[in-house]
Amino acid sequence: MLTKISHFSLLVHNQDDASTFYTEKLGFVITENHKAPDGTWYWLTLAPSQDSSVVLSLLLPQTSDDKALVGKQSGSIPLFVLLTDDCRTTIQNFISKGVTIIKQPTDEFWGVDALIKDLYGNTIDVCQPKK
Repeated sequence: MLTKISHFSLLVHNQDDASTFYTEKLGFVITENHKAPDGTWYWLTLAPSQDSSVVLSLLLPQTSDDKALVGKQSGSIPLFVLLTDDCRTTIQNFISKGVTIIKQPTDEFWGVDALIKDLYGNTIDVCQPKK
């Protein structure tokens, strides 16, 4: 029986640049960081916190088709949703760190919602669910 999703693969052109964006601008933490001794593989995962049940695996594209997907893995819809206790404050913090905001926090029937872009152009939803 399947019990949960543990890793979400995110294609990036540069793992170090992506790690810097997610840690320094969004406040993520590195959960795993392993380089193969021969330099052929770099396993790098991050999450909003160490106890997150789902982590992002930052992976380099392996084919030309993969390369074409960097920044467009989910088309025009958000790639994933980040939950926050205070969407407006979170977005102000992101603005101060230079994160691209594409939708300011708005009141929606499900809570307060905003949209940002990562360094490659993926759309990420930032949501404060209604209590």
